[in-house]
Amino acid sequence: MQRCRESIIEATQSISAIAMQIDLALREAEAPMERLAETVARIGATLAALSPGRGESTLGDLDLSVELRVGRDASALQDDYYRAVEDLQCHDRMVQHLGHLRDYLSGVSGLLAREVGDGDEIPATAALGHGFEPWEALREQLFQRLISDAQRQFLQMVLPARTRERRITSTTLAASHAAPGSIDLF
Repeated sequence: MQRCRESIIEATQSISAIAMQIDLALREAEAPMERLAETVARIGATLAALSPGRGESTLGDLDLSVELRVGRDASALQDDYYRAVEDLQCHDRMVQHLGHLRDYLSGVSGLLAREVGDGDEIPATAALGHGFEPWEALREQLFQRLISDAQRQFLQMVLPARTRERRITSTTLAASHAAPGSIDLF
């Protein structure tokens, strides 16, 4: 029994360490991504200022061939700009996903710690109840927060809901979320 308790404590500490590493990685990525988003915004503003069709030449007295070439270059740059914006959105979804996984791991760690009576009650897990139900509640909370059908289907495959009621709820929730590749706005 003592060996099982020690294993649970070790698992709890390992899970907590992983959750903290995810949190650290997310925090370290914030500043560079904010700078990148600002850079993309400046590029967008510059493109808007250079865009032809404002009723006047953007290049003054330069000949038409130069202006056409600049227009083509600006168009190519605008395509790159749109791809960069999409990539930033992808990064944002990844950060959201990792945040949900971090929260789930923290909850698992808290439930394990509570099971072995190691330390004080963790506030995030106190509301989940006791016995088998908190594990299902924690899994369902993660399921509801996932942002794509692929994420929910993978969770259902590797960590299926254990009760019929939860399986129905999970299936119903999956049907109400956006299709893969679409963007859910807050």
